[in-house]
Amino acid sequence: MAYFIHKVQPKIFLFENVEGLIRSRWTKSGIKGEIFKDVLETFRNLKGYEVKSKLVYAKDYGVPQNRPRILIIGIKRKLLKKKNISPDALEGGFLPNPTNDYPNLEDVLSDLIDQSYENGGSTDIYLSEPKSNWQKLIRSNEFSGESLNKGDQLNEHKYSNHKESVLNRFDYMIKNNGAIPDTYKTKKFAQRVLPKKWNEKGPNITACSLADDFVHFSQPRSLTVREWARLQTFPDWYLFAGKRTTGGIRRAGNPRESIFDRELPKYTQIGNAVPVKLAYEIGKHFLSLI
Repeated sequence: MAYFIHKVQPKIFLFENVEGLIRSRWTKSGIKGEIFKDVLETFRNLKGYEVKSKLVYAKDYGVPQNRPRILIIGIKRKLLKKKNISPDALEGGFLPNPTNDYPNLEDVLSDLIDQSYENGGSTDIYLSEPKSNWQKLIRSNEFSGESLNKGDQLNEHKYSNHKESVLNRFDYMIKNNGAIPDTYKTKKFAQRVLPKKWNEKGPNITACSLADDFVHFSQPRSLTVREWARLQTFPDWYLFAGKRTTGGIRRAGNPRESIFDRELPKYTQIGNAVPVKLAYEIGKHFLSLI
């Protein structure tokens, strides 16, 4: 990336990665954080740029997730001078000021709840009008100006086909504030019930590639692709290609046996993405600078 920036010379560049990069090392015996130090130094050696880094939280920019991410931002010194921005200014300078407008999960998902849903089935139309301003925005198409209303087609809202034991476990968790007896636990048990409303600290989750990590706050099931996408603030008109989920060799491949093809299921595509609202706020800020 640094070489590309060196050749193209954009006015602004942005590097994004997971929080763990800050603590990563080249070898097991290496120094914690050495990789990030080297990456940051590489960008700072680019001529003509002022470079800053910051650990940001997606919730600060209107995303219903905590989702910490490390950002490295480089801006041409000539542009900073032209805009009269201090090289030390982070928020309001290199990055936009936080919007602090994250929604509660009931405001994100309540219009998608089908009281007559069937395990393993799907809901294919909107059963209600938007129940919050956030839902109005997520159901609107910025390009066409059209809004998805009650009775319109609803995409990607297929339910997982859970076993009866899983349904019972999820139902117990919902009714008991997420608690679960030992008889329902498994070796890899790490699931938690999503809250309808965040506590005073705000969103405390990160949606990764495994939707089964979370249980819906009012129904004994994992989230659908559409609900998972909303956690990442993808608009409802956005469609994902490929399978809903996959596993084993189809997902990981096996280079030792010359199997290099890998499937990238929809949940993984969504979980690996940068939240749309976070990208939008940063992009809008950069646009104002150039």
